[in-house]
Amino acid sequence: MRKILQLIVLSLTITAGFMADPNWTAQYNFGQTPEQNGFTRILYGSPTVNLVTTGHTSNRRIEVNSTAGDVVFLLSSTPSLNNKTLGATVEAVVAVSGSGDAGFELTFQTNHFGIQIYSDRITVAINDGNEPTAVAVGQSNSADTTVRATVTPGEGTDGRLRVYRNGVLVHTVDLIPSDQPMPRVLFWAESGGTQVFRAMKFYVGGPVAP
Repeated sequence: MRKILQLIVLSLTITAGFMADPNWTAQYNFGQTPEQNGFTRILYGSPTVNLVTTGHTSNRRIEVNSTAGDVVFLLSSTPSLNNKTLGATVEAVVAVSGSGDAGFELTFQTNHFGIQIYSDRITVAINDGNEPTAVAVGQSNSADTTVRATVTPGEGTDGRLRVYRNGVLVHTVDLIPSDQPMPRVLFWAESGGTQVFRAMKFYVGGPVAP
């Protein structure tokens, strides 16, 4: 009986350290095209975009070779993004090789941030004109890597951004007020090499830590 109780306590202790995923506002279904998912696909130049929509669910993906151009997946319809009242969570699972990067951007009515995922680092940029900050330097993202960003309203100057890599917090920064003309959510692959997406998710309604 004591061993059973100890196992129950241990299980509860382990589980308590994790938060469940939110009910994602938008979650890319890799069995469909971007357009079927409510994303607008925008090409710059002539990137190679291979949609693997069949086979086992875990093997479905978007493969991009961005040597000859870049691609953006813009969420066609987003709710009002006012970070003074709403938090948000964005996540990508991606593998990056070569010189280019994959990433995502979330633009509120009053500020925005972008996350760039390279093969050996992640950079975080807030608003235009600010120098990106390199984090998780030297950690390989050539295999599937989960990068999640959360925004907590009411913290810091204009909300607080937290960035997680494979469940570990790697960066925290206060967002800076800056009026934005077009609130949006987008994911991208650019600047050379190969980027393979296996998840693209967005939630408006609060920060959800991994």
